[in-house]
Amino acid sequence: MGNVHTKVALILILLLGIFLMRTQKTSADIFDEETVRGNTFTATTLEVSTRNSATFDKEYSFLQLSGMKKGGFTVRGLRIKKDGKMNFHYRMSTHVNSESGNLCHILTVSLYDRAFHQIFSGALTNLSMDRDIDSSGVDEWIVLLALNSDSTGNSHQCNFDIVIKTWRTSADEKGGFYDKKILQNTITAN
Repeated sequence: MGNVHTKVALILILLLGIFLMRTQKTSADIFDEETVRGNTFTATTLEVSTRNSATFDKEYSFLQLSGMKKGGFTVRGLRIKKDGKMNFHYRMSTHVNSESGNLCHILTVSLYDRAFHQIFSGALTNLSMDRDIDSSGVDEWIVLLALNSDSTGNSHQCNFDIVIKTWRTSADEKGGFYDKKILQNTITAN
């Protein structure tokens, strides 16, 4: 009886082999093709850089200040430049990496455009604003960081990043065209 089952299995395998050799296909015999003519596809770049406002050199650290006192402030210029070909939106925000005491939470920041219009003023930890880079390709900022509180006590330190994230369609997109730059900052106060 086992011999009959073996012969039937061999005959089925042989028939399947002959079928596959004759059809010369091992997948579905359905084929669909569409041809599009006259369309063009262009890939371009979206690149942002943070630049020194006086020398135009790229910047990676921005505010490095030791010994800030109550009532003290520092002012820096910042240029955000479009290095790629695409116009884009961007968000400038802060991210606290570490702090001793409560220094990052009592520092204030004010942002002014080049015409000295105040665009943002508030706590350093609340900085988050969205802007557009258009065909001019440059946004220039005057950044004023101040310590107006006397609650620092002994020496305290604030390590934070200014994060500049670009996008084309949505601030939350993780794919497609986007870029991100981080400016590192360290402030100590006595």
